[in-house]
Amino acid sequence: MNNSEEGWHLKLKSLRINNNLTLLEVANSLGYKYPSSYRKIENGEQTLKANQIKVLAKLFNCSEQKILNSSYSKWIIKKRWVSCRNRLWN
Repeated sequence: MNNSEEGWHLKLKSLRINNNLTLLEVANSLGYKYPSSYRKIENGEQTLKANQIKVLAKLFNCSEQKILNSSYSKWIIKKRWVSCRNRLWN
């Protein structure tokens, strides 16, 4: 990711803190046993899955669009397109 695509994970941390939720509470809501699993998402070390975005939007009481900024959305779409293209052509 380049600099324009960074920052989406900071939004997640801000939403969690503003909703008075712990890492463990959010991790458990996503089906993770340990908070470190969700912390990787907040730190930008791991991407979100589509179903996780829906869970987080409900948990944070906001829209999915609020969670995803346009640069992250474009990056995820591009990554999935490349993955699909590679499967088709390899």
